[in-house]
Amino acid sequence: MTEPGAGQIWRAPAKVNLGLRVGRRAAGSPYHPLDSLMVALDLADELAVEPGPGEGLLLVVEGAAIPGPNLVERAWRWYRELGGPATGLRVVLHKRIPVAAGLGGGSSDAAALLRGLAGGRTDAPWLDGSRAGPALGMDVPFFLSGRPAARVGGFGERVAPAPGPPAAWGVLLARPALAVSTARVFAAYDAAGLGPSASVDPVAAALATGRLPEALPNDLESALYAAHPELSGFRERLNAALAATGLRYVLGLSGSGPTFVALVPEAPPGSAAAAVLEAAMAPVAPWFRLTRCGA
Repeated sequence: MTEPGAGQIWRAPAKVNLGLRVGRRAAGSPYHPLDSLMVALDLADELAVEPGPGEGLLLVVEGAAIPGPNLVERAWRWYRELGGPATGLRVVLHKRIPVAAGLGGGSSDAAALLRGLAGGRTDAPWLDGSRAGPALGMDVPFFLSGRPAARVGGFGERVAPAPGPPAAWGVLLARPALAVSTARVFAAYDAAGLGPSASVDPVAAALATGRLPEALPNDLESALYAAHPELSGFRERLNAALAATGLRYVLGLSGSGPTFVALVPEAPPGSAAAAVLEAAMAPVAPWFRLTRCGA
């Protein structure tokens, strides 16, 4: 491990799923096999890191209240279990990614800590996605890979390079004033006896040639509405507001929700079209952010 110096910043980007296929959970397994195109965003949390007292982790969170145990603390304990040096660390986590939003904020924070603790090493055992996924969550291996876009399969541990949207495209995130439990959405998926139906292949094929996909399919979307019926109306309002702008777009659900993502090629942040888009979102979405791809 490279000793962190005062003022060192480790970035933790958000992600979106531009398509998500979910398989049936095997008996006795807590996980569902998946196939997804994941893309890292410019929107990011930051971990301000410096040496701390003793041999433990002192974590301070600013910008959000995080219910339950923090994934950064779990990642620290896992790092120590795998033989990471017992060096004290003080981390101030500046939260900019909404909590429980389907954007991978907690997983990205954990991965940023583990990557930073590796100090540039690529062979550190805590960077092994096949071990980190089951220990910390299925999104963690993607963030550990450091890839801007990837096709993610298995239980999250298979991460392969994939095309993402051009950096010049706008990526709109919009979410209702509702926190969603990932476990509840997956429980609704299982209770309905749903199986995989979405295909990520058309999304990947379109992006590989710089085209806007026709759809961003997500097998969890119907399960989300079963758990939270009011959210189907939110999507309809988003769709109507986007259509009224006259801009090209494609709209889909990220992860288990409740955040929706729209790719809007002609509306990168700071453009005149972005102002039109943001004005259209203001009366519809309690929280929205126009960003772009790029970790």
